[in-house]
Amino acid sequence: MKKYRLNIKSDIYCDEDQLGFDIYIDTLNTMFTDKDFTTPFCIGIFGKWGSGKTSFMHLLENRLLKDNTEPRIIPVWFNPWKYEKGACKGNRVSRRRLVDRVIYSFDRINGYQR
Repeated sequence: MKKYRLNIKSDIYCDEDQLGFDIYIDTLNTMFTDKDFTTPFCIGIFGKWGSGKTSFMHLLENRLLKDNTEPRIIPVWFNPWKYEKGACKGNRVSRRRLVDRVIYSFDRINGYQR
């Protein structure tokens, strides 16, 4: 009997909510855009591989960019795992890469090209 093994390595996200995330997207969008909500906070998106984390983040980003609020919300994509090994190991390099991602995100939102 032959054994078959799937080898899927790409992370393909959806552009439309097919996983029931809208209620969470709406809640976070309301919090982020409420001028009276001044409490600092940080969110984490956790789940097993393939559970929709990337789709959730893209859906949230699209909603935040669509609403065009003031002050503007600029989503920043940063993958710390990418910088944890080899020459990029250490906080100094990771901080520099994070700052690079912030600048890249600002430029992208404002139509600048690098």
